[in-house]
Amino acid sequence: AFFCRAVIDLLPEFGALPDILHCNDWETALAILYLKNDAVLRPELSRIKTVYTIHNIAYQGQFGKSEMESIFALPSGWYHGGLSYEFEGRQDINLMKGAMLMADAVTTVSPTYARELHYPYFAHGLQGVVDLVDHKLYGILNGIDTEVYDPWRDKGLTKFFSARQMAGKKNCKAALQQMSGLRENPDAPIIACVSRLVRHKGFDLVTAAIHEIMGMDVQMIVLGTGDWNYEEAFRQAQNQYPGRFAAHMMYSPNLSTAIYGGADLFLMPSISEPCGLSQMIAMRYGTIPVVRETGGLRDSVVPYNKFTGEGTGFSFANINVQEMTGVLSEAVNLYHSEPKAWKALQKNAMTADFSWEKSAKAYEEIYGWVTGK
Repeated sequence: AFFCRAVIDLLPEFGALPDILHCNDWETALAILYLKNDAVLRPELSRIKTVYTIHNIAYQGQFGKSEMESIFALPSGWYHGGLSYEFEGRQDINLMKGAMLMADAVTTVSPTYARELHYPYFAHGLQGVVDLVDHKLYGILNGIDTEVYDPWRDKGLTKFFSARQMAGKKNCKAALQQMSGLRENPDAPIIACVSRLVRHKGFDLVTAAIHEIMGMDVQMIVLGTGDWNYEEAFRQAQNQYPGRFAAHMMYSPNLSTAIYGGADLFLMPSISEPCGLSQMIAMRYGTIPVVRETGGLRDSVVPYNKFTGEGTGFSFANINVQEMTGVLSEAVNLYHSEPKAWKALQKNAMTADFSWEKSAKAYEEIYGWVTGK
């Protein structure tokens, strides 16, 4: 609240007022509310347009009604003017709701997620608000820093490689096997997960399918921390499949880089995923994603077409273990039986454009729309 208030109070100090105030998530929602509130007494502020971006609607900024005046210093009229929210049988305030209603444009981090938010399962109680703001709601896929995530210059890799010169990826695979405890085997495809180990990331599916996955001619590595039941399942799998399953229940940027560079398949079966960056990073390093068709995963991974050779990965639609393992099996079979097609798929993935340039142009269009410039 202090910093959001400071943003508005500092505006006159800049000499010229900005055209746009662009806020992100519930933590900065108050800045939009303060701007609208102050514009009543300072009409020049009404010229500033607002854009509000939601990265994950599950985190909304819910507080008790009493805090509206005592903590946030907003007049009581705001309660019925946009902040009231029924939660677990009581009427609270919801900062995200207020910002969504007050902003001139609302964006989220992928086109599919913008559509999904109209459904209660994804909207976490705000589906009615999403319906109200649909006329000003846009989904813009996030990008990645293609200079940071570049296998041709990433110093975290054992050897550099690119879509044109892939030989170095074999060195990276051998290094990953050595450092992670996997048996050195250049012919076994490595399936990797790098993630928070929580339910909405799809780990109920992964833990239920461990034995079926390991029944394929594969190795598997999981890096991350999260709920104890998932961590324990992966530790048991490591004990049951020594040299073929590696469980690293920790946060490690170095091992993460080694996984992106050395793994062959990247499993990301999320129940919900507003955007997701891991699948984009994996593709940049020639590690083929296997994803569930939700949110940004659906928007960024083009399913492989064995007839045309088009595509950048593999995907499945339903929250279903058999469907996930079936698609994984297709990917593993392609790796083993059609090396030329596999290399072509890697090249497709590595040359896909996930730079911020496309995203920036989309934001520029929205800025132009809200300002009329």
